[in-house]
Amino acid sequence: MTEYKLSVSIDPESAITHNNMGNVYVKKGLFDEAIMEYKLATKYDPKGIIYHENLGNTYTKKGLIEEAIAEFELITNIYPKNTSSYVSLITLYWNYKKDSQKAIHYLKELSVLEPDQSEAINKMIEKLGIKE
Repeated sequence: MTEYKLSVSIDPESAITHNNMGNVYVKKGLFDEAIMEYKLATKYDPKGIIYHENLGNTYTKKGLIEEAIAEFELITNIYPKNTSSYVSLITLYWNYKKDSQKAIHYLKELSVLEPDQSEAINKMIEKLGIKE
């Protein structure tokens, strides 16, 4: 941690350093501090996908589901082919929001991105009993 704080004092706009500090805070269970660092990382590198993913995952760990959804939806806008953000959105909408319509929306988008997996995705939709 001391090394990262030193790095920030040398280059306070280093997205990588703020991200790394966020990772340390998450490992210590200090989610508020981690969120602050990840927000700084996204400020200094708005297209840095890993920073947005880390922020979204930390929001989820803290139970800030709306914020997590917003972060993962932002990723799909910046990087529409990033499949992990669709999986995160499906999980958030299905498990936390109980919104089957949104979950199926992202499942269908995922099946377009992963055509080799579309049969498995369709079986998942059927098994979950998700109806349009």
